[in-house]
Amino acid sequence: MACCSASSMWTANAATVSPSVDSADGRVHFTAANLNQKIHRAIEHRTTTRQLRAIFQTKYFAHHAALPGADTLGDEGAANHTRFCREHGTAGVQLFIYGREALASGGSLQPKTFPARQTREASESVARLHGVRDTIFWQQDPRCIDTGAFHNDVVAVGNQNVFFYHEHAFLDERD
Repeated sequence: MACCSASSMWTANAATVSPSVDSADGRVHFTAANLNQKIHRAIEHRTTTRQLRAIFQTKYFAHHAALPGADTLGDEGAANHTRFCREHGTAGVQLFIYGREALASGGSLQPKTFPARQTREASESVARLHGVRDTIFWQQDPRCIDTGAFHNDVVAVGNQNVFFYHEHAFLDERD
């Protein structure tokens, strides 16, 4: 059935949110995930955007439309996003995890069984829209995606200065 879904109930799939302390304009930024890798989920961003705009209406919030539904810009929201900082309320570093580089020349590593839903290009676009100052972009290990962990929050979780992750969660871990 490709007419409805409820992935926004998994809050991490609804949007990526950047706190005001990390953004260049001092506002909290929201970008609803386009969820374009699955037809039944790709219709959700319109409703999610409307809900976020209705809840967060003041001048302190910036709302961005979901990224275009192109394969190059596959965005699964905060399920592939973590933020680190010394303490809440202080500036931090935002970690964007992606499964593939859609425009990579030379063939970046990609999973063989399941699609890599989040692209580096989408992550970079969201970071630019949010005016985020400090970012890291790190590729999820394709072998991890092929086990069914197509969202990084299944194999990694972080907050402030703590980061737990599976030993095979990322490529180039030693970097």
